[in-house]
Amino acid sequence: MKESRSLIQRLHDSEINGGIAWPVQGLILAYFGCPLDGINFDEALVGSFAEAESWLDRAAASYFPESVFAKQERLSLGRPSSSRTIDLLHQGGIAGGAYWVFDSAFAAFLGDPGSTQVPNELAGVSSWAAAEAWLEQAAHKTGRNG
Repeated sequence: MKESRSLIQRLHDSEINGGIAWPVQGLILAYFGCPLDGINFDEALVGSFAEAESWLDRAAASYFPESVFAKQERLSLGRPSSSRTIDLLHQGGIAGGAYWVFDSAFAAFLGDPGSTQVPNELAGVSSWAAAEAWLEQAAHKTGRNG
C-alpha cells in the first residue's frame, strides 16, 4: 500500500514554497512564498488547519497549473487531513508556525509568528511529518500542551 503524503508534503515535493502561522489575529495564516527571501505573494486567514489545507490546495492549482501538484497530486476530493497538531496548538493558545522551501527544507517554531526576533524554539527538519512531530514534542517539553 502506498504511503499517503500530506498536502503540505506534496506541495513541497512539487517545488511550491509556503507556510502557515498561528495565531494571527486569532486565526491561522496560510501563504505561498519563501520567507527566507522575504517573498510572500498570496495568503489567507482561516479558522482551522483543514481550512488552511483547502485554501492551499485550491490556490496552488490556480497559481501553479503546470506543476506536478496541479496535474497529478491534488487530493482535495473530500479527504481532509488526519493531522490535528496545528489545530491543537492553535486552540491551546500555543503560537507558532512552519514553512517549507523546496529541497527538503522545513522549519517549525514555537512563538509569536509576527515577532522580528528569532524564536527560542526553532527546528530545521526534512519533512512535514517531522515538523509536526517536532512541534508536538516542543510544546510538551515546554509544558505548553495544546
